[in-house]
Amino acid sequence: MSLQVVEAATQFTPDLSEGVVVIESDEVHDFSLAIEELQGSGAKQLAVAYASQKGLAPAACKPHGPGAYPINAKGMSLEQVTGEDGKPLPQQHPEMQPARYRTDVPVARRLV
Repeated sequence: MSLQVVEAATQFTPDLSEGVVVIESDEVHDFSLAIEELQGSGAKQLAVAYASQKGLAPAACKPHGPGAYPINAKGMSLEQVTGEDGKPLPQQHPEMQPARYRTDVPVARRLV
C-alpha cells in the first residue's frame, strides 16, 4: 500500500496561503485498509510535505474534512456521479463501483 498526491485535483490559493491536497491510496483489494491509511498521519505528512514543496511553507494541516471517500475508475467521487437526467445512478451501475479511495487534506501556512 502507498499514498500519492493527486496533483490534478489538488488546489492552492493564488497567494499560497492555503489549499486542499488530495491524497489517494493505491490499495484496491481491501478498502478498509485504504480508508485506515488515508485517515492516518502518513496522509497528513504527505500533504504537508507536498504543500511545502509547492511553496506553501511552513505548512500545517487544518482541521480535516469529511474523511476518505470512494472514487470510480474515472476518478470521480461516487457522490458526484449522475445520469444524463442529473439524478444519482443506481448502486449497481458500473460507474458507481469504487475503484480507489481518496481524502482531501486542507493545509494552510502556519503563523510563526
